Amino acid sequence: MSKRTALLCSLLLACAGCDFITKAQGVMELAQEVGKHLEADLKAPLTDAKIDQVLKVTPELVEFTKTAKQKWTPDPQGQNVQDLAASLGALSEYLAFFKARDTRITEYYVDLIKVCDARWQIVYSEANAKAREQLEQRKRELEADATMPADAKETALKQVTIAIQQLEQAKLKKPEERPDQPKSGQNAAYKLSDEEIALVAARLGEITAAFKAAGYIKDKAGDEAEAPVETADPNSPGK
Repeated sequence: MSKRTALLCSLLLACAGCDFITKAQGVMELAQEVGKHLEADLKAPLTDAKIDQVLKVTPELVEFTKTAKQKWTPDPQGQNVQDLAASLGALSEYLAFFKARDTRITEYYVDLIKVCDARWQIVYSEANAKAREQLEQRKRELEADATMPADAKETALKQVTIAIQQLEQAKLKKPEERPDQPKSGQNAAYKLSDEEIALVAARLGEITAAFKAAGYIKDKAGDEAEAPVETADPNSPGK
């Protein structure tokens, strides 16, 4: 058992709290599943079949949770598999739910995180490119403006140039240039490839609609995400 798996199992036991006796069965079942499958699920490549499974199971999970004794809503934007431990108590119902759908709770949760991560990278990159295009257009307009005072034009051009440079610094790096960690800096066991991101890009509208319906998208990232104009590196851990 790896250190990560051992830590997660410890958190699972801790989350049972004073209700440990009544929750122990579900917690131990999940601990066993985590120990057997979590690392393999993290390392398994994202495929169209896995995306199909996420999209199929997600609305069913939303409906199931409405009547389940224990309420659980995955937080794919949290990008932290340890959240699975912190948010669940008695898991027998959910373990049976996923088993009936030919998957596992760790497989679904990890694939959901990966799809959400890829979607975020796509939306962010598109927003960055759009902002860059707008700034380049503004720069051309300023350069062609013969009526603006020279000092004012120089100041405006300098500001636009700095903004363009900041956007360039904020661009996501190619997979081979990124750290081993995803943007959250939490699940170091996986790194999405261009091919995996392309699979999500091809189904972005379908995925966004499903995630919105499930309540997994908590901001405007699915509509018109804004790429931040700043020098902070979005590829670094913690972003």
